[in-house]
Amino acid sequence: MSPSPAELSGPRCFCRDCLVDLDARVKRCTSCGSPRLVLVTCGGRYDAARHSVLGCLSSAKVALGTLERIQQVVKMTAFISSSSGFNEQPLVANGASDLLVRLFDDRGVHGRSAIGVAELPLNMPVEIELIVQIADAASGGEGGPE
Repeated sequence: MSPSPAELSGPRCFCRDCLVDLDARVKRCTSCGSPRLVLVTCGGRYDAARHSVLGCLSSAKVALGTLERIQQVVKMTAFISSSSGFNEQPLVANGASDLLVRLFDDRGVHGRSAIGVAELPLNMPVEIELIVQIADAASGGEGGPE
């Protein structure tokens, strides 16, 4: 059985992105010793992180019914496909972090890890995991973007 893109556990929702098609933003690179997809620029990776966190939010919306149930973004982990010598993982992860704060204001401020990895599934440039606190449905907690 495949893992769920979003799982509810008590007052939290654990989300992962669904793979997004970034073919227009990548090129084939063989200089690293084996063919793999890499983003053209760090800015392209920033955009990939934005797309990835949107995938997380889409998964959260399916699980929660609405994004208005998100009371707080608690933690984000960004896995960034990185070759030896690439050390700008935090700048890449900013793509997702900046968007979360833009969408949720103070409720989007979160703890974060930006981790460089040798490879991600299907040659994806970025993978995001997100933990969000769910507002108590009875209290009608503050809303977020729909």
